Formats: sequence, structure tokens, C-alpha cells
Amino acid sequence: FATMAHPDHGIFLLSMGIALATTRPGWKKLLRYAAPFVLIYLPYFLWRWRYYGDLFPNTYYAKSADRAYFSQGWTYVVATVFSASLFGVVPLALAGAIVRFRQLGARFFLIAAPLFVAYVAKIGGDFMLGRLFVPLLQLLMVFAECSVRDLFARKNPWLTLVGAPALALVFLPAIPVTVFKPMEKFVWISDERTFYALKGLTEAGVTSHYAAEAKRLRELVVSRGVDPLIGAGNVGMYGWFSKVKIVD
Repeated sequence: FATMAHPDHGIFLLSMGIALATTRPGWKKLLRYAAPFVLIYLPYFLWRWRYYGDLFPNTYYAKSADRAYFSQGWTYVVATVFSASLFGVVPLALAGAIVRFRQLGARFFLIAAPLFVAYVAKIGGDFMLGRLFVPLLQLLMVFAECSVRDLFARKNPWLTLVGAPALALVFLPAIPVTVFKPMEKFVWISDERTFYALKGLTEAGVTSHYAAEAKRLRELVVSRGVDPLIGAGNVGMYGWFSKVKIVD
């Protein structure tokens, strides 16, 4: 289902298949793993391909995902690591997974994480800070915690001395870090949360300038019976509040 919503999540599907195959599980278990892909995803993919006429979603072509843009992609990776304070978590997670390499979950992580990071770097990352790496965060934190737990479990006073600061590194992501200023677009990346400010869950609580522009469009144009077609970069909030048709 994740791959149906976001095709690049097929990397995780493939990685688990490789991890499972290397444990020699037998054909029955492999067939059970492949069954949802064959019975649900493939018919959906063929139907979508026939309906739209393209192998991939429109965003794949709009963002030139078939080309390589590593220079921007690695910038995105570094910006994400520092904005989320993951520079301590990443080595701990790798260490925790390597120790558990014989376990299926650890093997899956060690295959999926490098593949997915390389893919994100290859397509040039994203303009929304950190968004594409959300699927990896849970795995990173789990295996980082495993690594710290290993240091304390050895009951070696020297390892315990190492374990205390290592534990602090795991908690660093809980501390807010500002790498990008509010509404700043730097090296083609921005913290989108600052563009769509919310002070409440009602319409009045949305304080974004996009919402203000859209409401004004609704009051001055739509309320007078005009039904325009607008080109806009913000299709969600702008479309919701203005009630006009939008070309993204």
C-alpha cells in the first residue's frame, strides 16, 4: 500500500525481499511475501498505466526523477541530518544493526537504508526539509537504542562511561534545532512548517499568507459568480480556501 501511494517505497519492499531470501526461508514463505505485490500491486499498476498512459506518476516526470542530481541531493541529506540532530543517531543505528545482522529486521535496515539514501541523493532530494526521510526515522531510532542498550548490558564500567553520552546522542533529536530561518528558501530547501503556520484547527487559526490570499480571492472573485482557473504553487491551502480550480 505504501508503494501504491509512493512508488519509491518499492525500495523497502525489495529490500525486505532480499533480506528474507538471504535467510533461506523456503519457497512457501517467499511466495507468501510476494503474494500481496503480485495480487494487489501489479493489477493496480497495470490499470494505472493503461488509464494514464505513463509508467510512473506525473510528479516523477515533473521533478526529472529519471536524471541524476547528486550535488543537490547530498546537500539535502546533510541538511536533514543536522536539522534533525541525527549525526549521533546514524552511527549508533548502524552499529546496533551490524551486531544484529543475523536478525531479519537488522538485515532489512542495513539493505534498505543505504539504498533509500542513495536514491534520495540521486533525485536531488526535495524542497521540503527532511520530508523524504521520514520512513527511515523509526528504524534509525530503534537500532540506535539497541546500540546504547548493548553498551550498558556488557556491565563493563568503561563501556558504561561510553554508554551515557551515547544515550544523550539518541535524545538529541528531541531538542528543536533551527537550520533554516522561518520562510527562508536556502540552497533550494525550506522548512515548510513555517510557511503554513497554525494557531488553531479552525479556519481562523490558519495564519499563513497563502490562506489570506486565497480567502481574499474567494471574497472578491468567487463570491461574485466568477469561476476562474488559477496557476499556483500552493494547491492545498490555496485551493481549499479559495474554492477555485487550480493548475499546480
